[in-house]
Amino acid sequence: MVYEGRAEAFMCEVNVAEFLYNYARVFGWDAALVKHSLLRSSPIKIVGVDEELTIEAAKLKLKYYNTLSLADCYLIALAKRSRATIVTTDRSIRSVDEAPTALLAIQ
Repeated sequence: MVYEGRAEAFMCEVNVAEFLYNYARVFGWDAALVKHSLLRSSPIKIVGVDEELTIEAAKLKLKYYNTLSLADCYLIALAKRSRATIVTTDRSIRSVDEAPTALLAIQ
């Protein structure tokens, strides 16, 4: 839907870093940079970190310090600010019920 222009997708800069290191751990740094380039040229809007987002992410981390990573908190903060649905494979994000979440199965 995003690639067809029927929906918008957002990704926080912090989550881009998380994607990069996770991809690089499995496929190597050069492969991760290729995927990074594709991500940057995709219709996904990369949102930078600002004070408002950081404060909301910190509040969420304080509330869910045993459940969520800081990157997850930034993702949720961005979804709340954008009034967006989170699309993820991470069950812990859905379990906190802070924003609408679509859980994708990993196959």
